[in-house]
Amino acid sequence: MNSPQTTCPISEFHDHAAEFVTQVSTNQGPLRITESGNTVAVLLSMEEYQSLMDKIEILSDIALSEAEIAAGGGVEQKEFYKELKENFFP
Repeated sequence: MNSPQTTCPISEFHDHAAEFVTQVSTNQGPLRITESGNTVAVLLSMEEYQSLMDKIEILSDIALSEAEIAAGGGVEQKEFYKELKENFFP
């Protein structure tokens, strides 16, 4: 393996797993792993994985908030600021 790869067959991944892990962990990934020409897995650095998980969490929070608002829940902005002042800035 001389240059970073973006796709490799699972057999090659099996034979060179440590090198591929090094490749993606030094921001040269992600790596798509294929079997019979189809992508079956993706190898990411821990940093990239955590970034994706953080984004998913934020998007999930937004979706929950929108659902709460659509169901008539939530607090009006003026009421929120009033409660914030009362609780934290008496």
